Order: sequence, then structure tokens, then C-alpha cells
Amino acid sequence: MKQNHRNIKNERFDITNNMLILACDVSRDDITLHTETPGGKIERIFKNKINAIEKELRQFGLFVSAGKYVAAAVVAESTGVYHDALFRIVRKLGMHTAYVRSDAFRRSESLRTAKRHVSRKNAHQQKRETSAAESSQTDRIATCKKERCLRRLLQKEDGS
Repeated sequence: MKQNHRNIKNERFDITNNMLILACDVSRDDITLHTETPGGKIERIFKNKINAIEKELRQFGLFVSAGKYVAAAVVAESTGVYHDALFRIVRKLGMHTAYVRSDAFRRSESLRTAKRHVSRKNAHQQKRETSAAESSQTDRIATCKKERCLRRLLQKEDGS
């Protein structure tokens, strides 16, 4: 059976052009779907079975048919054969598909991890500097107290 879907190879879609993006994490048993709408973030987990996939995606197709979005696209990482059913159903429903390259994601993940590491390091360094400043201030207060005590002792000795 030949699928009826357009070749969108040369077409450009702009995410800001009111397109509903459905990001899917596909595993053997489940699909985790994430999207963000003006109403808030949506996360759904459903079985990686044809009936469950079609039921969930039809609900998102209603957003498009109601005119809230120009089109819908499902984005997923290529996971061997586990994403095949998802992409077949998506195309059958007239939505677009896109692959996320796993090595590109890994690179971006390492960048996010590095940024988190730097921010933690900066926070730790700032905390150290703050505690050093506080201990320095505590030392000054202690020194002042010692000096006052010494003055009092000297005054008492001079006065007696």
C-alpha cells in the first residue's frame, strides 16, 4: 500500500510559524511524548502499540484541525525498529516527521552538563569566598574584642 504524503524535502518549516512540535522518546515498550502549548507543557506516556499511538496522536491532530496550529510534526531519535510504528502512524495522520541525531543530542547534552558543572563550580567558589569573608569578619570582631579586653585590663592595672 502506497502512502500518500508530500515530499517536504525542499520545504522549510519555521517553528515560530505556529507548528505543533511533538517530541517523542521512543523505547521498546513505551513512548514518552512532550510538547508545549500556550496552555502549558504536556507530557504523556503511552504504550508503543499501534492502537495507543493512533489514539494519542489523533488527540493532537484535533489541535491542528481546529485551526490552533498550521501543522504538526513528531520529532524522535532513530531507535532501530522501535520508532517505525510511530512514524508510520504519524505520516498516515498527515503529520510531519523528523529524526534527531543521537550524536548531536549527546554533544548538546555534554555542553549542558559542562555548563551545569561550571555553574556549580562558580557557586561553590562563591560560597567559599563568602565563608572566607565571613570568617575574616569574625576574626576582625574577635581581634577587636581581644583589644578591648586588653585595654580594660591595662586601664584596671593603671587605675589600681
